[in-house]
Amino acid sequence: MYSSVSKVGFAPARAYLGWGAWEDTVTVPMGRPQKYIRTVLPRIVGTTRAGRAGVGIPRSRDSAHAMARLVLSKTLAVTRDETVSIQTWTDTLPWGAAFVDEAYRLGAHPLLLHRDDGAFWRSVEEAGPRALFRTSPAEWAILEKSDVQVDFPGPSDTERLFALYQKHGGEHMKHDERRRTIMRRNGVRYAWLFLGRVNARLARRFGLTAQSWRRELVDATLSDPDQMQRVGARIAETFRKGREVVITHANGTRVVLRLKGREPRLFGGIVGRSNP
Repeated sequence: MYSSVSKVGFAPARAYLGWGAWEDTVTVPMGRPQKYIRTVLPRIVGTTRAGRAGVGIPRSRDSAHAMARLVLSKTLAVTRDETVSIQTWTDTLPWGAAFVDEAYRLGAHPLLLHRDDGAFWRSVEEAGPRALFRTSPAEWAILEKSDVQVDFPGPSDTERLFALYQKHGGEHMKHDERRRTIMRRNGVRYAWLFLGRVNARLARRFGLTAQSWRRELVDATLSDPDQMQRVGARIAETFRKGREVVITHANGTRVVLRLKGREPRLFGGIVGRSNP
C-alpha cells in the first residue's frame, strides 16, 4: 500500500466500475441489505464495440460539478497553486471540463488532456497497435510535474482494447509500471473515475440498464468520504474481532466466509488516509 498514491472509488452492485483501492476486501451488510459499504480488488470490466452507448453529457451540469468538487476538495484534498492534470476520452469530456472548472475554483492549475476514441482506433488500424503503448516525453513530463491526476479511462470499447492487451501485454505492463513508479516517487495523488466504461450492451450482461448503472456510479461517487471512513472504521473493528463474514445483497447473493484473523485494511475514499 502507498499512503500518498491511491486508486480510489466505489462500485455498483454487480460489477466494479468506479472507486477502488489496492486492497483485497469484501462487501459487508450494515443492518439491512440496501445499506452497505464496499471496497473491491481493482479490476476493469470491458465494453463491446457494437453496444457502446457512452456516457455523454452528464444528467445535469450540477451533478458533474458536484462530483468534481467532492473528488478534488475531499478525496484528493487539492490546494491552491497545485497542478491538477485531468485525462478524458470522447464520452467523458463534459465531466473532465467540470473538473477544470472546480480546479480553478480551488485556486489550482488544471491541465486537460483529451483523447479521441475515433482517432485512437484509426491509429490502431493504420499505425499498428504497438505504437499505442509509446508515451511521449511531454506526457511523462506532465505526470512528473503534477501534484494530482484525475483519469477517466478509455476508450469506451474496452473489450476491443483488452484484446490488444492480450496480444501486446508486455508493452502495456511496462507502460503501467513506469506510470506507477513516477506516481510513487513524486507522491502524485490520483483518482480513476470509470464513467467511460458504462455501456448498454455490457450493462445487459450484468442485468442492468446503462442509465441505472451510470446513475449508481455518479451517486456513489457523491457519497461523503468522511462518513465512509467513519462507517468503515466500525466495520473494520467487526472484522478484527469476528470469525465469519456473510456477504449479502438484495439480488439474492449470500456468501459465507471464514475470517483468518488478518488485520483489516480500511480505505474510505480519502487519498492518503487509511486505517485511522
